[in-house]
Order: sequence, then C-alpha cells, then structure tokens
Amino acid sequence: MQLWHLTPDAPRTPHRVNAGAWVTLTLGTWPIEPGQDVWATVRVHRPSGDTVESRVQAAWQRNSEGNTYWRAEIGPFADGEVVHYTIHGRSAANYVETSAPLFQVGPKLNVALLWHQHQPLYRDLGQANPRGSYTQPWVRLHAIRDYYAMAHLLLEHPTLHLTINLTPVLLSQILDYVVQGATDRALDLTLTPAEQLTSDERETILSTFFDAHWHNQIFPHPRYRELFTQRRDGQPFTTQDVRDLQMWFNLAWFAKEFRDGEVLLATGEAANVNGFVARERGFTVDDIDAMVQEQMKIDPFCGTIYVFRAKRADRVKLLWWDGTGVCLLSKRLEGSPFRWPRIEDGVIRLSAAQLSALLEGMDWARVHARDVVRPSATQ
Repeated sequence: MQLWHLTPDAPRTPHRVNAGAWVTLTLGTWPIEPGQDVWATVRVHRPSGDTVESRVQAAWQRNSEGNTYWRAEIGPFADGEVVHYTIHGRSAANYVETSAPLFQVGPKLNVALLWHQHQPLYRDLGQANPRGSYTQPWVRLHAIRDYYAMAHLLLEHPTLHLTINLTPVLLSQILDYVVQGATDRALDLTLTPAEQLTSDERETILSTFFDAHWHNQIFPHPRYRELFTQRRDGQPFTTQDVRDLQMWFNLAWFAKEFRDGEVLLATGEAANVNGFVARERGFTVDDIDAMVQEQMKIDPFCGTIYVFRAKRADRVKLLWWDGTGVCLLSKRLEGSPFRWPRIEDGVIRLSAAQLSALLEGMDWARVHARDVVRPSATQ
C-alpha cells in the first residue's frame, strides 16, 4: 500500500487556514484493494501551552485510474493554534504513514480587489479635427475587449466583490470615439477599401495588423493564422487577403462574448460579430463597415438612464445625460433595502414606471404596463 497527500490530486483545502475554518484533507492510496483503512492523527498546540490530540477517520470518496481517494475533515481551529497531523494507512499487506508539514492558524486576511483600467492620452492635441487624431488604436481595441469582458467575468462569480476603476483620461478618449467621431490611424486604414490603399498604406497594414497576442488572438482563428504565416514566409498578399486582414485584426480584438454570439448592451441594442467569425474569409467593404458599426454601437448620450446598485442593497445611483451635461442622482433608502431585480445576463431593463417604483422602495415587479389596442378608426 502506498499513501500520499499534499499533491495536486490530494490537496489540503484551504491551504492557509484561518480561525473557525474546517480543513478538508484529500488522501490518495494505491493500489485499489479491499480492506484498506485510512485515518489522520491530529496534534494541536494551543497558545496556552496545552496540546490536544485526536484521531479522524477518512471516508472513501472514489476510485480513479488505479488509485483510491479518501477524505477527512479536521478542525475547526482557533487563532494562533499550531496544527501537526499525520496520515496513516493500513491494508492486508502493510501499514504506512506520512507526516504533513505543520500549519499555524491565523486571522482572516481581507483583500480588496481593484481592476485599474487606464490608457495614456493617444490623441494628437495639435489636431483640431477628431477624425484621424489618435496615433494609436489601443483605447478603441481594449474597449471592445477588456473593458466589457473583464466585468462580464464577474457574472460567473456572483459572490465576488471588486472595484473596476476607469480613469478620466480613458473615459474621455472613449467618448471621443462614440460621440465626437474620433478615429485612429488603424481605424482609418481598416475603413479604406483595400483596392484604394497606397503602397505605403498597404505595407503599414501588413506590418501592424498582426499586433495582437499570437497564441490567444491570432492562432485560434484559422484564417488569421493563415494570413500570419503568409506574412511570416514573405508570400504576396492579394487585395482580398488584405481586406480579410483588415477584418481579422479588428475581429480578434473583440471580446469572446461578442465573437461567440449576441451581447445585449445597456441601451437595449445588441452587438454581435459571430457571423463574421464563422465566415472566416471573403469579406467585402460593406462587411468591414458593418463590423466597425458594431464597435461603435453603445451611445452614452442616447437618453438611457444607467442605474447602479451598491453592495448594500439600500443605496442606488443613477447616471444620465440631459442634453446639457451628465447628471448624477444618489439615494439611500431608510428602513429597508430596495427591491432589486434579479440580474441574469449582466443587464436588465426597466420601464419608467418600474424604475419609479424601485426608487420609491416599492416592488417594481408588480408594475405592469397596460396593453392598449391601437384604434383602427376615430369616432
């Protein structure tokens, strides 16, 4: 009989133990045979100087790939205690034991997670016209990937709380694109029909439109990888090859959610480039124009009211554009929390009446608009 612990398949969870926590020991034995017995002896040294010993029986969990896995629960422990445990195993053939490194129980560490989104100022301040004023495309490209996808990841971990910070200089540049019509050199080259490119513009595309992570953004897409290999090997590019490269440089920067299917935006619009990804090649000028329109869909000045809830359910903030400036409303409800709707896809939409009910602390779900049949004639 062989016995092991503290390996990738037989860990201690949690590895760092805090006061009041139970500790799960996963233990492995070989070979699979009847009559095996596995247990742990635990010795706890308390800050007072006392020592307490106990035996904990391990329970069989599963057989896998010729091994047997067991589970034992030890604890809970108090702050400052030092725990040493030994794993024992007995079969018809032999007896084995192995000692694990001791651990000390410590206080729980509270960690604040901050995702800091920032970009330097890429705009050429000497150029009055926002079109073509951006020297680099990184604000635009990261906006269609990281700034959405990183927040979307939180939907997979609803109990995780963190802060996402977007710097003013970043927000200002995003607004330049969606409101002022700003463009960057790469966007201008993307929108120029491939047959109208000068030789210098064509070479700039071939030199810079592979500025993406090779393994995560280029190689997963067969056509983009094909173009990458073509450029690496010095093979000539046809006009269609260049147009496909104009498309794929942008597609590869879209977040996975946009490439996989439709994403519902806060304004009620839907963004989706899955059709282009699935087609892979043979794109037209109209296809590229449509893809760029997907990048620019969300308009913060369309009149939509953005509602943000705090971690504490009794607080809410509203943000909207009223035609003259950005308005911010903050409210704390006394005596009870707001009745918040359940968020399924990261975005929910309320009617004006439902929003009013929510802000008053009422049950918004009970507010429904009347269905009125449009009259066919006046009387």
